[in-house]
Amino acid sequence: MGGPRRAVEPGAAIRSGAEAGGRPREPVSVTMATASDIDRIAELEELAFGPEAWSRDLVAAELTGPDRRYFVAETAGRFQGYAGIFLGLDSAEVMPIAVAPDRQGQGIGRRLMEALLAEARTAGVGQVFLEVADGSAAAIGLYRSLGFEQIGRRRAYYQPSGRDALVMRLTM
Repeated sequence: MGGPRRAVEPGAAIRSGAEAGGRPREPVSVTMATASDIDRIAELEELAFGPEAWSRDLVAAELTGPDRRYFVAETAGRFQGYAGIFLGLDSAEVMPIAVAPDRQGQGIGRRLMEALLAEARTAGVGQVFLEVADGSAAAIGLYRSLGFEQIGRRRAYYQPSGRDALVMRLTM
């Protein structure tokens, strides 16, 4: 399921999972990411994931790679988050997702996940997989509320922290 991921610290990265139905203060615009978004995605990646963040070069390669779709979220013209998905032949994998720390818990992560799942439906995949750091209650809560179920665990998956990842699946 793709390369190593970073841990999503509780209250740190996916932060829309904290939303559990929260509503953004302003309308959220979710659009397809472009090459012009690389720098701001890489900056939020570093802020959200610290030593486990992908490099700017890896973010650029991922954003422009085949069978990948990345989205950015903005409110009032301000960048608030991003999310990506890899679309395989019969399944998809959620890639990084992060929301600006000051906007977590406001529904932005949910909106990004809904965009990813819409892409998966359009592509006709049967299942969507993801890894999430064990203990990331907000992220896990968001994923469960969208219908994901835990199907496994990857020991010491996140590096350099050594945290475990829960493997989750959504059957479309």
